Amino acid sequence: MGRATWYDADGTKRGEWTEEEDQKLVAYIDEYGVGDWRFLPDKAGLRRCGKSCRLRWLNFLRPGIKKGKFTPQEEQIIINLHSAFGNRWALIAQQMPNRSDNDIKNHWNSCLKKRLKRNGIDPVTHQPVANNLAVETRWFNTEYSTSSSAIASPSSYSSSSRSAHLLNKIATGISSRQHCVDRIKNILSDLGTTNIHCQEEEGEELNKDHEKILASGFQEEDFLMWDEEELRRFMEEISVMEFGTTSYDCN
Repeated sequence: MGRATWYDADGTKRGEWTEEEDQKLVAYIDEYGVGDWRFLPDKAGLRRCGKSCRLRWLNFLRPGIKKGKFTPQEEQIIINLHSAFGNRWALIAQQMPNRSDNDIKNHWNSCLKKRLKRNGIDPVTHQPVANNLAVETRWFNTEYSTSSSAIASPSSYSSSSRSAHLLNKIATGISSRQHCVDRIKNILSDLGTTNIHCQEEEGEELNKDHEKILASGFQEEDFLMWDEEELRRFMEEISVMEFGTTSYDCN
């Protein structure tokens, strides 16, 4: 069953060629030769586009065109030419004047490419698949090695150094904080044993200690923002004294 035919809006015919159309095309080219394909259809009395006429002539009507089954010799020629030119079918057809580029392309895609794959040959590179796998493996190893080197680059060391510097600063701050807590413990111990009659002297001493604490880096808000319950828990944790048992009565 042949292909259907139809007409474009401008009256150009598409689809299967008739025997009458073939005769008109052959007669015109025999008399005038192959010229500009854009103007040939009108001169030949055909309602076809120039591209359709060109393909019909080159693939089916030109003298010496060979149709039918490819011989083993032709198949080997196609394989050799494809390894050199790739999918440049018109260029391959120039080396095989009795075959059309369309027939060569169709035979490659439907038969030869699949045959090479079955035989372990890559139809793109025309190399054994095992060799391609080895090349890909070497490429992967090279890329992995490069990536590993990048991970161990000086910039990474610089980042590590910055992180270590930050950790050192945090550790220093924690050490300074612990020092301030020890100072507070000493001050609270003094508060528990100091007589209330010495309030004026005690006030002066506390002011001095308070200034020393602030000078050591302890923030005043850290202590003043505690309520009574937080201070009680702090006293219990450092095991210095029970906040509720301190007596402030004068003798």
